[in-house]
Amino acid sequence: MNHKHPPRLIIQTFEEEFLEPELRPEFVEEMKKRSKEPVVKVKDFKRHFGLDEDE
Repeated sequence: MNHKHPPRLIIQTFEEEFLEPELRPEFVEEMKKRSKEPVVKVKDFKRHFGLDEDE
């Protein structure tokens, strides 16, 4: 068994098994990319997404 990098293996296993996706580095990178995308402004969320109870 290679004992040279056990802390790295332990940390990687912990990240994969226990961290919430929003804390994972790849998730943070994805959100940084998405934050640069154009924004759609919505005045009435329910109406925009067809969630009006009247319909």
